[in-house]
Amino acid sequence: MRVLLVIGLLAVITLGLGWLLGPRTPAPELPPQLVGPDAAWLERADQLSARRRPLGIASLLLTPIAWWLMIRFGWSAALRAWLEHHIGTNPWIVAAVFTCIFVFATTLLNGPLAYAGLALRRSYGLSAETTAAWLVRQGKELLVSLIVTLVMVEGLYWLLRVAPQRWWLWAAGGAILGSLLLTYLAPYVITPLFFTQRPLDDPTLRTQIMELGARTGVPISEVFVIDASTQGNEGNAYFTGIGGATRVVLYDTLLRQYPKEELLTILAHELGHWRAQHVWKGLLLTALGAPIGLWIVHLLLGWLLPGWGIRDRADVAGLPLIMLLATIGGLATLPVQNWISRQWEREADRFALTATGDPAAFQATFVRLAQQNLADPTPPPLYEGLFATHPAIGRRVADAGSSSSP
Repeated sequence: MRVLLVIGLLAVITLGLGWLLGPRTPAPELPPQLVGPDAAWLERADQLSARRRPLGIASLLLTPIAWWLMIRFGWSAALRAWLEHHIGTNPWIVAAVFTCIFVFATTLLNGPLAYAGLALRRSYGLSAETTAAWLVRQGKELLVSLIVTLVMVEGLYWLLRVAPQRWWLWAAGGAILGSLLLTYLAPYVITPLFFTQRPLDDPTLRTQIMELGARTGVPISEVFVIDASTQGNEGNAYFTGIGGATRVVLYDTLLRQYPKEELLTILAHELGHWRAQHVWKGLLLTALGAPIGLWIVHLLLGWLLPGWGIRDRADVAGLPLIMLLATIGGLATLPVQNWISRQWEREADRFALTATGDPAAFQATFVRLAQQNLADPTPPPLYEGLFATHPAIGRRVADAGSSSSP
């Protein structure tokens, strides 16, 4: 009952924050002259978004519900007891095997929803990825998740054993260092597992990009292209890494369909993220939020335990409970996280408009992206406030139009 009370309270807070921080009115419709004569894609984008929303919400809720059932019916404690009976009570070994079973079970549980998402993308022509290739990719993602989770869980439960009252403070420090390490290593270790990446080999475009960087005061060492077309037809670009590992990455699907001025608009947006130091700001938010969040988890564990066969905070049977509390906290603060992300995207948009001085190209670029990705340019305001990391494309196009007005 106490857990359900916490969940209900946080659900109300989440909806309230989504309404408070979200837009009050729907995004403006795209101008007909930008959409062009074939506007059928807008209806398809609306249909796709309507079908994706239930899948997205289900994927957010399915795992926490399953974790709660593991706790509520004592399955987690029973698994720990079974492991101790069969492999001994060494806490490192028990935690490792428990974590492997936990991660595998969670992945299998989410498998049908993940495949439904792939099937939906296929049905709208957004992906030609075969089931075999998808399974290989899922296996790689599982391997990465398993390694990272094992390191986190072993470290967490060691801290819970040796520092039962201050574990949350040391764990926050570990989370901050882990975030730094993963952000640094991602371009070198994570991305190559899933994509082939190469330097941009168009000399004319490369020169224009370097000139854009020099003109805006953003040092560019390299622009990379990844073979995203092996997984889907969507277009995207992103900025990644810290220190010497910073880079702009373009999907190869962009190079096939976008004129140079629109590619420069996309690159200018990504350079805006670098100029505004959004990667470092994100890490700073982690540094501020991790100790607060883990301290709250510490207090809640003290309030809830012992219970459901979980002996105390250091009992690995409580892993689903810790994950549940962390996930609920993440969902409760999701509107705040997404509001910050939308502000940063607007900041990068303004940088791109200033850097290129071409609002018309900006508008054409984002309409083309919406059409290529079948992205709904006018999502419901509450959904945008709750779940959108980027402003609706209708808003971004309208804002660019306003910036060009005298």
